[in-house]
Amino acid sequence: FMQTIDAAIARCDVLAVLIGNTWLAERNADGGMRLNDPDDFVRLEVASGLRAKTHVIPVLVEGAAMPAETDLPADLKPIARIQALELSDTRWEYDVQRLAQVVRTLTGVKSPHKRAYLLIGGAAVLAVIAGASGYVALKRPPELSGQWMLPNGSFWMVQQNGHDLKIEE
Repeated sequence: FMQTIDAAIARCDVLAVLIGNTWLAERNADGGMRLNDPDDFVRLEVASGLRAKTHVIPVLVEGAAMPAETDLPADLKPIARIQALELSDTRWEYDVQRLAQVVRTLTGVKSPHKRAYLLIGGAAVLAVIAGASGYVALKRPPELSGQWMLPNGSFWMVQQNGHDLKIEE
């Protein structure tokens, strides 16, 4: 079975290791610590990923903290030096997107929605330009240049340059 695990891990680009708040304390059927059991499948998979130089990402769930190197068996100690990501219930969508982005970065796979984001972004830019043009057109001051007759029989000569007015009686 170990050969099957090693072969599967060797084909992986990324191995996400889910570490819960009881990860270190989990016990096997005999009552021993699972991570201290050299035949435990979780330990075998993580150790295989670390040996194979697969990108290993510790993922903290249930509010877990990253285990200290001193709390791990020798073949798992390297995981304590890898930056972990947290998946929290309170910011689940954000955390999952961060994890997905890390996986995409490590594997060189582009976001499947990148084209959609570009199209939406382009449409948003066009909408902003159209809105700004409309705003400028609507906020342009009324054209007041010309000759204005006053009730007393005199007139004003008005010259306008944008918002600047020059008035002569």
